[in-house]
Amino acid sequence: MANHNLRSPRWQTLQLAVVVAGLAAGAAWRLLGATVPANVLWATAAAVALVPSSVSVIRALLHRHAGVDVVAALALLGTLVVGEYLAGAVIALMLATGRELEARASARARRELTALLDRAPSVVHRVEGDTLTTPPIESVDPGDLLLVAPGEVVPVDGQLASGSA
Repeated sequence: MANHNLRSPRWQTLQLAVVVAGLAAGAAWRLLGATVPANVLWATAAAVALVPSSVSVIRALLHRHAGVDVVAALALLGTLVVGEYLAGAVIALMLATGRELEARASARARRELTALLDRAPSVVHRVEGDTLTTPPIESVDPGDLLLVAPGEVVPVDGQLASGSA
């Protein structure tokens, strides 16, 4: 099923690409002396950033929260209303870049946490008299004597009973 969330990493990457392309193409047209096509491209770049900002603002206001998206949406809307299309495209670039960086950082943190959880032990080595058992980690009680083999992740908090760690 397609992800139509405007805050999804895929959409954010697409938004950044469209904004960068619009800003660059507008600059190229402006350098060639074609003001109207440049302004259309810059206005489009600003509008591309305005859509997800507006959606965020509406959602936030429905929950009685106001965040930085309110300022971003007002700034983008203001540049379009007063005809400062290049400024709108630059604001769109800053906003899209920030969202992309945030999405990448979030994805990396999620990967790192998943990798950490995947390394978490599910069993322990418990010393019961002269026997070494391997029960599930949930069965560990305070005071149990556990063995942590070299290279293993320490499964629970505890005190060192003998030797060194």
